[in-house]
Amino acid sequence: MWNRLTSKNKQITFNGVAFEMGFGELVEHAKENQFKLLQYSGYKDMNGKEIYDGHIIRIFDDVDSDDGWNEDVSMHMGAFMAGDENFIGNVHFRSRIIGTIFD
Repeated sequence: MWNRLTSKNKQITFNGVAFEMGFGELVEHAKENQFKLLQYSGYKDMNGKEIYDGHIIRIFDDVDSDDGWNEDVSMHMGAFMAGDENFIGNVHFRSRIIGTIFD
């Protein structure tokens, strides 16, 4: 049984509980009216975009030469990580969101 989910301007109401921007992001799935809430990491990339669980980011060693690598963001043992070894708090300021694992 699916519960009713409504969204407007990055605010959703699910079973009478409202979630506002900063608590999650709506990602539309294949079927209409099916969503998955993604958890906000609390960090922003170098362009000021909020980084969520499921984002793919490019971490730069040197921004001018585009020298860097791509990692997916996920919750691991209570912390948001970019890949297996990078705590998101250590790399968010030198990273850019390039997509999601759902694309």
